Amino acid sequence: MQKQKQRVQEQKEKQLRKKQTAERLEIEKGESPPKPVSKEDDRKVKLQDEMKKINQEIEWLKVDHPKIFQSPSLVDTPLDTAKQTPVQHNRKQPNIKFQKPSNKKVIKNAINLTCLPGEINKRERELVLAVIDQCQECDNFILLLRSLLGRLDFKGVYAFDVSKAEVRKIYGGNVFPALLTNQMVETYFRFNTGSKKFQEIPHNSNFSIAVDSIVLKQSLYKKQSQQH
Repeated sequence: MQKQKQRVQEQKEKQLRKKQTAERLEIEKGESPPKPVSKEDDRKVKLQDEMKKINQEIEWLKVDHPKIFQSPSLVDTPLDTAKQTPVQHNRKQPNIKFQKPSNKKVIKNAINLTCLPGEINKRERELVLAVIDQCQECDNFILLLRSLLGRLDFKGVYAFDVSKAEVRKIYGGNVFPALLTNQMVETYFRFNTGSKKFQEIPHNSNFSIAVDSIVLKQSLYKKQSQQH
């Protein structure tokens, strides 16, 4: 029994000497003995192996089912960069056309309903509407009224060029100015289609796209009548 123990001990010592000799030889050759692998390194290696397998399976699916992979998606990107790459959706942007503000429809309603209504005014009404339609360069118009007190007298139509701030006559007698300025105006109005009436714009002192009609200052009418 004692001899058997001695043999086991000799074998262990012999294996230990072999191991020490091998390590010494590696050191002499310039090679350090292998470092023990940590659990974290082992986990990273396993994860990389799994990702390679999954990417390989995706490549096989592309070969077997090419139609599924015709459109770009996450499967075209390696898994290690898929989280960092945003998904692009090909959505068509709506084609929105910008429309300039225009009071042409309101002006036509005012002419039809209030300024020149009925059969008796049909000829002049059609003439005025035709002049407005022919004025393609302007989108805003201003009606000239004699007065809003008592009888409502329609006297002319002016085209309002917003970009130039110019108010130019396109219909009306020679007695009225060819061009209007803010200093000539007594009152500014807007047309209410529901009530079919012109309503004064309070605290307004200049031409704007909110103005549908105006009344000139009385002194200007007198000067124009004296000249003619």
